Amino acid sequence: LHGRVFSLCVLGVTLQLLQQLVGMNAFMYFGPKIFESIGFSKNLFTTINNFVNFLSTFPAVLLADLAGRRQLMLWSSIGMFVACMLMGTFGTIFVEQDAATGAYFVSNDSARWVITAST
Repeated sequence: LHGRVFSLCVLGVTLQLLQQLVGMNAFMYFGPKIFESIGFSKNLFTTINNFVNFLSTFPAVLLADLAGRRQLMLWSSIGMFVACMLMGTFGTIFVEQDAATGAYFVSNDSARWVITAST
């Protein structure tokens, strides 16, 4: 592999690695359990999550064609960074574990909605 082909391979591998590190697979697997532990229905979470993923596909394809993939990747990476920072910050400050049951809960209602909306 030389020149442009090597650069494209490195870019492809890097994007796949970053996609895995974002944690979407873990969120899809553990999401229902996490949301059930903070007071939401796990079936409702799964339904809403799948519905949002399905509906988001159409504007994403349209936006990729209109704005270009490079611009979309740059702006979406900024959005992902902000969302991850919000979830991490509010999760660190307001998510606590119940000593008796071991379940996690969010101690602040506003933080609960920020964490939910950031996902």
